[in-house]
Amino acid sequence: MKLHWAMTEMQGAPVWVVHILGLMLLLGRVMHGWGMSQSPQNLPAREYGMMLALAMIAFTAIANIGHVLF
Repeated sequence: MKLHWAMTEMQGAPVWVVHILGLMLLLGRVMHGWGMSQSPQNLPAREYGMMLALAMIAFTAIANIGHVLF
């Protein structure tokens, strides 16, 4: 996961974009962990956390590929 983030930074993305991506990843992982720690588990928090983390990974991967091609 950190590779996409690091590549975005190395390719010259603005600082605010890197911070937004980091916050997306952090918030997604915290939501997922909090959802799992509840008894019974909070499935919406887990699902939204996973979606947020995966969206960050997908966004950075597509942005990195787009940066290389264009």
